[in-house]
Amino acid sequence: MTVAAVPSSLHYDFAGKTSYFCSPGCRAAFVAEPERFSLAYTHTHTRDSTVES
Repeated sequence: MTVAAVPSSLHYDFAGKTSYFCSPGCRAAFVAEPERFSLAYTHTHTRDSTVES
């Protein structure tokens, strides 16, 4: 999935890096547990909306 990295896109700054998100739900999951996702700095979706590492 590609997400536009522009100021109007959903985003969140964590540990000196900006992450961009495809939906409010994905952003909310990251904001709630940024350490869970911060190692890869990628967000991959599967058909069932789970996150793969």
